[in-house]
Amino acid sequence: RELFTRGTAHLALFDGVFDQTLGVGYTDYRRRFLDPNPGTLAFGNDPSVSGGDRVKLDWQGNIKLMPGQVLTLGAEHQLDQINDTAPVSARMTNNAGFAELQSSFGERFFNAVSVRYDDNSLFGGKPTFREAPAFLILETGTKLKGSVGTGFKAPNLDELFDNSFAAFGFFANPNLQPETSFGYDLGFEQALLDKRLQFGATYFHNDIRNLIESTFTTDINVGQATTYGFENFITYKPIEPLTLRADYTYTAADDDILHQELLRRPKHKVSLNASWQVTEAASLTATAIYASPFIDINRSGSISGLTNDGYTLINLAGSYALGHGVTAFARIDNLLDQHYQAATGFQNPGLGVFAGLRIAFDGGIFGAWQLQR
Repeated sequence: RELFTRGTAHLALFDGVFDQTLGVGYTDYRRRFLDPNPGTLAFGNDPSVSGGDRVKLDWQGNIKLMPGQVLTLGAEHQLDQINDTAPVSARMTNNAGFAELQSSFGERFFNAVSVRYDDNSLFGGKPTFREAPAFLILETGTKLKGSVGTGFKAPNLDELFDNSFAAFGFFANPNLQPETSFGYDLGFEQALLDKRLQFGATYFHNDIRNLIESTFTTDINVGQATTYGFENFITYKPIEPLTLRADYTYTAADDDILHQELLRRPKHKVSLNASWQVTEAASLTATAIYASPFIDINRSGSISGLTNDGYTLINLAGSYALGHGVTAFARIDNLLDQHYQAATGFQNPGLGVFAGLRIAFDGGIFGAWQLQR
């Protein structure tokens, strides 16, 4: 059982020169697990119950320094807590501040540079940065782009302390360390036929230290890992209401210590999407997703080097604006009811049908109701 709620307040000062938003969010969850093999483990068939919540406060201010120069300042406070009947309880806070300067120089050169500092109650402080320039060649409709930056990700409380899956032979690891990374990417985008046809490719490379990886009995840190590859896309509008898009990603992911492939990282992913704006109120989309075979281990973690077969999914979705801020929506996931495992030994859902209503007032989403089967 999960509850998500968020409220925001917005204020613009000095004729829009200083635009700021204050947000408050709250998340609460309760989970109950039952031993799937009653009598075979010391835990018997007693249910395991866990729960927790998150409170997040955030502020962001955008300052228009001059034409083409926008400075963004921000601050965040996040408190995570878990309360288990095991008994396990823990809490972690993360305070962060960031600044970003978005710049445009004429109609050709654009740049974004940002810095951030996280102060985590369990793992201390860590600065990160990102630099992302782009250059537009107007005569040919070509965009050249790139970025370079660092990352920081602390393990969450579930990974550190939550033993709700003990009946399944999976335990938390309180000795986990944060992930840190350095990465860059280089790419281009090209528009043709009055932008009805667009395509592009990007090379990416990430060096990661203390990557958090699952062994199916616990989570561990991989001392050093590398991921690199290409992201490619092409979009085409044969007629104005219809958009066709294809994406292909090649990813190589390696454990640099053991010189092995990282688990559950398909080398090839393909996505085909068609979006049709039938009328001003009605829209339809269809998506096909393919993930190639990948290296994995069995559910208990006792056998390594297995090859998962990968999977192909077809999803459909549609929406219709009923007027007065009310929109009806529906979607079908896994249309062909494929039996597949994104992680070996854990069956993913088959055919799923979802429908609901979304209600908005003054352009902001007020609420939504959904039925699923």
